[in-house]
Amino acid sequence: MAKNSGTAGLAACLGAIIGAGFASGREVVAFFTRYGSHARWLILLSAAVMALLCALCMDTARRRGTDRWWNLYDGMPPWVRTGARLCAAMMLAVTGGAMISASGWLAMLIWPGEWAYPVGAVGTLLTAWMVGRRGLGALGWISGLMTAALVGALLAVRLDSGESPAVLLSSESEPLFWAAVRAVAYAAMNLALAIGVVCRCVRSTARRTGLLCMGLGTAVAALLLLGDGVYRRQPELLSEAFPIVRLLAQFGRTGFLVSAGLMYLAVFTSLAAVLCALDEAARQHGPHLRAALTLGPPLAVSLVGFEGIVDGLYAPAGLACLALVFAPLLWARRKLPLDNPRPIQYDRKKRTNDCTSERRPLR
Repeated sequence: MAKNSGTAGLAACLGAIIGAGFASGREVVAFFTRYGSHARWLILLSAAVMALLCALCMDTARRRGTDRWWNLYDGMPPWVRTGARLCAAMMLAVTGGAMISASGWLAMLIWPGEWAYPVGAVGTLLTAWMVGRRGLGALGWISGLMTAALVGALLAVRLDSGESPAVLLSSESEPLFWAAVRAVAYAAMNLALAIGVVCRCVRSTARRTGLLCMGLGTAVAALLLLGDGVYRRQPELLSEAFPIVRLLAQFGRTGFLVSAGLMYLAVFTSLAAVLCALDEAARQHGPHLRAALTLGPPLAVSLVGFEGIVDGLYAPAGLACLALVFAPLLWARRKLPLDNPRPIQYDRKKRTNDCTSERRPLR
């Protein structure tokens, strides 16, 4: 692959993280806003953990001299290697299923027809797959556009609502310890789904890696705080599947079209990142089996439905990733050299030839 600039890498990582649940407001409400005044420190905790996990993945990839997440676990005991890869693949399938389901619902909002859901879901799946198999250039541009649009929409709602004090103090009796656990799980879940893109953004030095991870954590914290500041003013949004649609509805048809377009971009970028990682994992198989292993699991999980995935599966899946995906990297890091003697090669021509040879049918 071609070497990616820090800006393109940061934009692509943000696009992978800010998926349908984030852009719709569902994740922000479910993991943070529901805890009222405690949401702010929970957001900072989650963003800090996310930056640390991102640094852990990038540092491990840099030391190993690879840009493929599948290779992060080479040399580990078989049960650790298998568990980590299967857990990451499970998280990618869960998130991909949420994105596919959300794209189907978005298609139904715009075109209330009998075939709207399957056409929107399958069409988005196939298009995101084609984008995810390419470099991060296109994904970075789409992610940057989506992030700018999300910030603009939230600021427009915030300014339109004035400076009235927040009315949502707390809606949960859940102990703060479990709220903190959910915040950490949220960070682990997001890094697990973005792991394929994160490894592609590995920097050549530890300093550049640290700066990129700090930038990612700061950007995610700012977006979460902005979203929480908007949603906490309207407690009725706690029961909404797509809070951003409800908020932008006050701007009439324009607000509806903006919210639909914004959510679709978010769905697309996250799904492309997920399929990128799954495709990397299935690279050693033939073209047909590779496509089946990449597209099949997310499509199956999408049958659960978007709201059920975000509320019921994200937190336990995130905790599983923390224990099985990232803990082994922390354990193995102390045995790796500070720098790989063979730096990562970003040779576009070599990568193109490799991909071409993989597509040739076996005789």
